[in-house]
Amino acid sequence: MKNSFYFFLALVGLLSSQCTRHEIAAPNPRTPRIDYDQVSTQLMQDLATKITGTWILQKVLVKHNPRIYNRTFVKLTRDSTFINLARLTIRPAAVPRSSPRDLRRGEYDGAIEYGGKTYPVQFDIRAHHTWLVNKQGPQGLFLFQYRFPDGSSHTVEPEEAFLADLGLINDNFSLEVGNEQSKMVWRGLNRGVEQIDLVRQ
Repeated sequence: MKNSFYFFLALVGLLSSQCTRHEIAAPNPRTPRIDYDQVSTQLMQDLATKITGTWILQKVLVKHNPRIYNRTFVKLTRDSTFINLARLTIRPAAVPRSSPRDLRRGEYDGAIEYGGKTYPVQFDIRAHHTWLVNKQGPQGLFLFQYRFPDGSSHTVEPEEAFLADLGLINDNFSLEVGNEQSKMVWRGLNRGVEQIDLVRQ
């Protein structure tokens, strides 16, 4: 009986020492820490040089789904593609929309031309989480909106209403721009615009 007990203790000690040696020999690798503020700030600086300028909305893919969004001015009966829909001019916002200015966010103003009319627009880009972690996928997310002067009143024009009804205005998009800086892709996140392919003019 004693021999069995000693044998059991020796076996437990041997197994314990093996486990301990294994842990010492192969330490658990640690993931390097990411400074998200720094990466976001650098990304916004890079994007500013890539997206500023004039773009043609060369191809706008719109999903027809009446359960998601009720359209009044845009009569769709099926998924549709609009070719060379509008011209978009993008420039950095002259007046910061945050105080002090948040360098982790890209603030942009601009104008969209459609049907012979021009309307002021704005959007603020925030870094996409997958880009911050592994530099893959879309670089940013933003809400695209009209930007009429504060306190001004105007009659909503059919062209203005069409762009909003289509889902282009007042929707959230992801943004992806390549190194060639001549093409950009927006993907809609809510209201039926599936994808916009933009080309630099």
